[in-house]
Amino acid sequence: MAAILVVLFHTSVSIIAQPKYWDSQPFGRIFDFGDSGVLFFFVLSGFIIMHAHHQDLDRPERLRAYAWKRFRRIYPIYWIVLVLVMPVYFEVPTFGKGYETEPGVIFSSVLLLHVTSAHEVILVSWTLFHEVLFYLFFALAIWRVRVGMVAIGVWFLLSAISMTTHAESVWTGFYVSNLNTLFGFGMAAAVWVRRRQVPSPLAVALLGIAIFLLAGIDQTYWLHLSAAIRTLVFGLGATLIVAALVELERQSRVEIPAWLQRLGDASYSIYLVHFFELSLFAKLIWASGGDRILPAPVAFVVLAGLSILVGTLFYMGVERPLLRILGGGRKAVSLRGKPSYPQ
Repeated sequence: MAAILVVLFHTSVSIIAQPKYWDSQPFGRIFDFGDSGVLFFFVLSGFIIMHAHHQDLDRPERLRAYAWKRFRRIYPIYWIVLVLVMPVYFEVPTFGKGYETEPGVIFSSVLLLHVTSAHEVILVSWTLFHEVLFYLFFALAIWRVRVGMVAIGVWFLLSAISMTTHAESVWTGFYVSNLNTLFGFGMAAAVWVRRRQVPSPLAVALLGIAIFLLAGIDQTYWLHLSAAIRTLVFGLGATLIVAALVELERQSRVEIPAWLQRLGDASYSIYLVHFFELSLFAKLIWASGGDRILPAPVAFVVLAGLSILVGTLFYMGVERPLLRILGGGRKAVSLRGKPSYPQ
């Protein structure tokens, strides 16, 4: 759902609303806060890593397995997309923003670590840069838990302090971006559900959704909060949602339909390829004169639907087989049965 929210945001704001295309927002500004789906991803990632690897903390012999699991989950499929997309920017520079062919940008994009440039070849991959940085900090905690937790704590503190600065650089915009604190929200949620029962989880989930949506309304219409503070409000809402839904699942009070689970499995592929697809499909529609028979509302549905469909097919045809080859197929972790929190 978070991935689809990002798709709807880019369909509305980055494509349909652009003057060179339909110059319209047929559904109003309702999807203008859809980019907050990536903030939810950060919180969810912090939860997953802490939950899945809590037994690896202070066990350096497990560092290699952790590194391999993180590598195979992120890099192989990302590199495939990178290799497919990069030649387009060399052949048709106007398809991008001009920096996609710079050696420094390519080098940073291959590593998923900003070294000499704050840009990236694949526009949506900026979130993966933060993800990899979080993985590196968490690796320290697996090597030496005290060293790692102190390093993570200092990192979160510096990232929080960066909210008070207005300087834009690779340092403040990436290494100590306030976005990094969202991983801490997720880690806290993992500790919470492992040690305690979440009280009234349905009410907590609804509260989290309300907070998340209020932050979205503020971003779209009110602008009462600064961007940094709004990020933290989104983080709080996402934390409550994740913790409460985990508790509901643990109590067998929620069932997720199989088709929605499959769509969730495809979320990484959908996220990786959707923006390039949207831009490509929009250009093809206009080049073929299809804009004359596709009004903005229909074009919105068609473009968003095609992006989700192609992303899902990419998962089924490329990502899932690749994960099987690398031994990284999805394994469900049951939260039902005896709770892990103290009685």
